[in-house]
Amino acid sequence: MTHARKPRRNKRFHPSIPRLPMTGALRDRIATHMHGAFAALRLSPSAEAFDALANIVNMVGLTVQHDPAFLQQYLLINGAARTMNQIGAKVEAGLALRDHEIASLTVAVSAIDDILPRIDVARLFINEHIAVALVRAGQTQGT
Repeated sequence: MTHARKPRRNKRFHPSIPRLPMTGALRDRIATHMHGAFAALRLSPSAEAFDALANIVNMVGLTVQHDPAFLQQYLLINGAARTMNQIGAKVEAGLALRDHEIASLTVAVSAIDDILPRIDVARLFINEHIAVALVRAGQTQGT
């Protein structure tokens, strides 16, 4: 007695990215870089400090953008990104930031500190490359 094979169903392959937890050393490295850039931006505004903080805010913002677990923190980070858009010209001119601008950035830095240990490193890595590509695309359109 032979058994007939059932026809195979064409299932699409959906690769899954393994979840990689944030290590303490990586978290400390990102946090140190973020706090250093923020302190430099507060004390003596410069384009380098602005860009360094903007890169971290963009990278973490893209990582938590569609995650419902981080909705509140995303809104705070998004507010800081809008503030950074507004103060860009002021920083390039070397002018000091106002208290309400610093307060918005302080809240976002605190929110990023809060969620860094819970972020998936693989998603963070992918979104870092997306953020860099978006910045490069913006620079090429500006020239």
